[in-house]
Parts: sequence; C-alpha cells; structure tokens
Amino acid sequence: MFDYKIKIENKEGDVLLENNFEILVWYYGPRVMVNKTATIALIWHDDDEEYEKWFLCENQTVILNYISGKSTMRDIVLKSKTSLCYYDFKNNRYIFEKNLTKDDLLRLELPHEESYLGDVYKKKDELLKSIEILSS
Repeated sequence: MFDYKIKIENKEGDVLLENNFEILVWYYGPRVMVNKTATIALIWHDDDEEYEKWFLCENQTVILNYISGKSTMRDIVLKSKTSLCYYDFKNNRYIFEKNLTKDDLLRLELPHEESYLGDVYKKKDELLKSIEILSS
C-alpha cells in the first residue's frame, strides 16, 4: 500500500508536498489517490497532450467519509481546502498551480454527484485500518 510516490513543486522547483499515495480508482491511469493519513486526496480533473490537471484536496473527515462510502469525490472537492496542480508529462513533475475558491470550483467541471467509491477499491477495510493506525 501507499507505493505511489508524488512530489508537488511550485513553478520555481521548491517542494511543497512529498508523500506516498494509495490509488483508489484507476481508469486508464490514476483518478483518485489518498496519502497515508487520508489528509490529502488527489482527484483527476482533466488532461491534454502535455498535462494532467489534478484537484489537491485537504480534509481528512471528508476523505475518510469517501473511503467509507458516506460521501463522493465531488464532496471532497467542494468541502475541502482545494487547489489545482498539474502533472507535466514532458518534465515528469507535479506542479502546483493555484488555490481554488468556491467560485473557481463552480466554474470547473467537477466529479459527478454520484461519484461514490463503492466496490471499486477492494482493500477498503485494510486501508481504513492502516489509516487508523497511522493517525493514532
């Protein structure tokens, strides 16, 4: 578990976040990832030939609710401190773009209202137990 290492830098190359993530949803690539303490989630937003854009969300309660099936990806994006970052394919880097306001979020395409995790992730109990141990 948590073997997908991600480092997010600012445009100048300073490291803002470095953590190991667990991929919860995979669909032609990662779509939802959480760190070991479930305090941070990365949720895929969109991509083109050069970049993948990601929502960087910080809110342990909402992320744990998502894993437990009580909330959606959309809830994570709307109820968290949410930023936008992108993965630069050419330079193999995640780069922080900007913090998002609620107004910014309402102008973007968000995950579907029914975007529950459901049975997509098969190791849910193991993941929740691991998070509980790490958070203690």
